[in-house]
Amino acid sequence: MNKSFSKHLDGKKPDRMLDAVRCEGRTYVLLERRRDLPEGTDLRHKKLSGTAS
Repeated sequence: MNKSFSKHLDGKKPDRMLDAVRCEGRTYVLLERRRDLPEGTDLRHKKLSGTAS
């Protein structure tokens, strides 16, 4: 997602702008979670770097 958001718009309160950005971000995440992963991808067994064994 490559989108920029303005903090200030005429006629809109900053708190409402923040709520709108949060809502749009959550919607994006939900849509991306529904997408199928490429064949052969297994995220459950991926070892993260920097974690203790």
